[in-house]
Amino acid sequence: MVIRSKVLWFGLPPTSSVLEEHTNRGLTLDSRDAMPTVAELDSLLVIARALVIAFDPSRKGVSNGFARDLPLKALEHGVKVVFVGTLAEIELLRAHSGTLPPECVACLVSPAKHVVAEEAARHDPGPSCNFFLSLKGDPLSTSDEILIRRSFSDFRAVTLKSQTGGKSGARVYLVHAEPAADADVNGNYTMPYFAKIDRLDKVREEKRAFERFASRYIPFSQRPNLELTRCVSGAKNGVLVGDFVEGALPLAKMVRPFGARQVIHSLFDDALACFRQQAFANGKTINVREFWKEIVKPDRILDVHWQTAKTYGAKVSPSRLSALIEKASFTYRAGPIHGDLNAENVFARHNEAVLIDFCRATVGPLVSDLACLEVAVAFTEEAKSATADWLAEGGPYSSDPHFKEWRKHIDALFSLVPGQFAIVPPPSELPCRYAWIWSVSRQLRLMGHYLDRDDRSYAFILGLYLLRLCMYDDDPREGSPDRSMRGFAYSVGLALISQSLKGAKSR
Repeated sequence: MVIRSKVLWFGLPPTSSVLEEHTNRGLTLDSRDAMPTVAELDSLLVIARALVIAFDPSRKGVSNGFARDLPLKALEHGVKVVFVGTLAEIELLRAHSGTLPPECVACLVSPAKHVVAEEAARHDPGPSCNFFLSLKGDPLSTSDEILIRRSFSDFRAVTLKSQTGGKSGARVYLVHAEPAADADVNGNYTMPYFAKIDRLDKVREEKRAFERFASRYIPFSQRPNLELTRCVSGAKNGVLVGDFVEGALPLAKMVRPFGARQVIHSLFDDALACFRQQAFANGKTINVREFWKEIVKPDRILDVHWQTAKTYGAKVSPSRLSALIEKASFTYRAGPIHGDLNAENVFARHNEAVLIDFCRATVGPLVSDLACLEVAVAFTEEAKSATADWLAEGGPYSSDPHFKEWRKHIDALFSLVPGQFAIVPPPSELPCRYAWIWSVSRQLRLMGHYLDRDDRSYAFILGLYLLRLCMYDDDPREGSPDRSMRGFAYSVGLALISQSLKGAKSR
């Protein structure tokens, strides 16, 4: 294990009393007046705890150069950045350093002799970068490579395999790590890890959400477990590391042909049982006006989907959606929710549900997760399946017989019209190509009916999640299944919201 006790000091040299304060705290102060080479800087940052740039009035250009070239590199290694000078001098250093994460930077105006040393001593830089770590498998960018070398610094080699992810832009890897020769383990094989690299703010948000919701309320066998000592932060990105759930398949690969009823039961009655128990125990409610903007943002709905929706008869444009939605006054039972419960974030191992990706976990309407999963299965997963067989040369998917058959079932399931809509649909007529969609909708709505017996309120939240689909575009090809279904989702979602606001009676 590398001891990170060095404080790198650039610019105006420290006084002897400042040096003494560092020594008293077990820190080694390394004062420099010139820029090190790239190789030298890398070797210094491996053992560094803090980087101090003290503005030197006699060498303004050099001080500004330090601020321009050093902080980002230091932050990639978890090193605390400290600016020292007068208020005007610090503003100058900040201007040259660009945008830096404020929580990783300290600006000390004419500090007392002990302040810099204390700032460095209290900072935990995390594991250092192991430049000798052998990286195998899929390639990494330079900044991602440093994060991986820090997270797995105690291993001799790691093999990375990229995993397909969602729409967030995060890079997710399956990591097989080989222990160092002197590691206190028996053999070279360890259980695999996952490593998720994303923007620094998103990584920190997901880590907080995981600690707040998942680690205390979801059984350890039904979620990944974070390795907090391996979750490190860089200048712009961070990495979450945890144990990889082996032998599990995403719900997206299991839901056909029968609806994966056992997995869905395990998801809500086992994995999310504590979420639901809390909601019933605290008796809290939430009004639709408090949360709907967390589900759908009308200004982010893509025009291409609105244009497609018009061909299905939609009349209300995205610019007028807010006024329509604000007319609702539905109240829902409130509790912890996953927040992004799609068929790629639910895995199953031996029919036991395993949840991943808690970045949107929050407190909201308890039926939200039910509606989110129902829309994802009925629309998104069918679009993915259809894309594999669709050929653009064959014309728009909206004219395909399979689309017309799928639409017939969607019209029956997602219509709030007296005599046609029920919160719990009847079993599908067999044989049926889309029996799996009927099965999922029926099972989820049985759960929703237990939470809220009003058809209108559940229909309304289904409508919100259908509109949410139109904020994204997975397949930009004209006439693709994805675009056909998202445009249709806008039309169906708008109809559900409009019909629920008219007070259609439940059956």
